[in-house]
Amino acid sequence: VICVGRIYVQKGYDFLLKDFYAAYQKRKDLRCYIVGDGPDADYYKKWVKNYGLSNVVYFLGNRKNPFSIMKQMDAFCLESRYEGQGLVLWEAKCLGLQLIFPKRLEKYNSSLAGVDSVVEALVKLEKKEKKQNHLIEYHENIVKQYGNLLWDSFENRCNI
Repeated sequence: VICVGRIYVQKGYDFLLKDFYAAYQKRKDLRCYIVGDGPDADYYKKWVKNYGLSNVVYFLGNRKNPFSIMKQMDAFCLESRYEGQGLVLWEAKCLGLQLIFPKRLEKYNSSLAGVDSVVEALVKLEKKEKKQNHLIEYHENIVKQYGNLLWDSFENRCNI
């Protein structure tokens, strides 16, 4: 499983690590790779060490191109306290990764399905063939929404 992002409180790495720890207790073959850095990185590295996860949770630091690492993973996990549209989710989807994120983040990522329990999703995670997704449906939806926004703006200005 891979996670990518700035390591600070908003991104919910404490949620992620606690859920990963719980899943790892049931499934010892899990590994977690965290790409990114931030003001809370040292805290989480100590947390990982204290919980005996140093051999299964790896902090890879900032990378200019995280996609080369992401392509090697089976799934992408995002937990966040508050998140707008998670661009990194769409990047992971584009690479064909399975997405694991809580249902509460669905409202910001239309047409992506979150999970009821990140722990259970991690425990049940299976290796699947990755199929790249060029996000055509996503792009068509964005163009449609943008067109509707422009049309609404035009109607309002012209009092149509």
